Amino acid sequence: MAITVTQMAPFEWTLDERISTEYMVYADGGESDADIATAAESDIPTTQQSLGNRTITLRLLAAIPGDAQWRASVTWAASGVAGQKPVSRETGDDVYQFEVGAESVLVTQSLETISKHPAGTAADYKGALNVSRDGANLRVQGVNVDDPFFRWSETHYLSNATVTAAYRKGLADLRATPLNQAAFAVAKGEATTYPIGTVKFLGATGTQRSGDWEVTFHFAYRKDEVIPVTYYDGSTENITKPGWAYIWFSYDDIVDSSQLVKQPRSAYVERMFGVGDFTTLGIR
Repeated sequence: MAITVTQMAPFEWTLDERISTEYMVYADGGESDADIATAAESDIPTTQQSLGNRTITLRLLAAIPGDAQWRASVTWAASGVAGQKPVSRETGDDVYQFEVGAESVLVTQSLETISKHPAGTAADYKGALNVSRDGANLRVQGVNVDDPFFRWSETHYLSNATVTAAYRKGLADLRATPLNQAAFAVAKGEATTYPIGTVKFLGATGTQRSGDWEVTFHFAYRKDEVIPVTYYDGSTENITKPGWAYIWFSYDDIVDSSQLVKQPRSAYVERMFGVGDFTTLGIR
């Protein structure tokens, strides 16, 4: 009987003090589950970079005679993280998760034209992006760019007296007017706040427990922007766009450097969402 245990994946770290990887366990065939488990426990280190609390999960992949294969998913963790009972949450507790990233959006106007070539003859589009000819007309097609976002979730354990039918209806009403009408603290007990209108309430999910409710709230933040614009007549303006507002531009056909081009004539900042009272959430 021959059993071989080989690491097949790199180590992965997580923020909650875990290290994980995967091993393959190869056997000649005919070995019992106990034999496989004993080999895995013997050959896989009990600690990894000062973390113990090892957990091994075995899964049979193939049971071909003479070539049995098992996958061993392994996690090492700080004491109290893996291999222990989950932390028991009580009424009043809260847990936070966040995500910082970017998503693709279409824009038609740049912040600045760094250069145009040939320098002496290239027409000036005043920041209009990706202008092309469509028959006799010009079109500002724009380009897709990364738009940064910050999203987070908060899980709060609220009393039955708080999460009433009226409270749940209030959540639905707030989703219809999802922007904060007043400064909103970044977390419970924190003095730092998000400015008015920069936080959007994305919704909530709730589960009733034996004596309270586990409710997870979802939010997103988008800061206000100042957008520089140069118009067709050469005038300039710095436009303030609230975080969740939408800005769009109208363009005129202008002759520049003996060429017909598109240049911005006007800009419009539009409010897309209403504001609501976040104090009704009862989490600050």
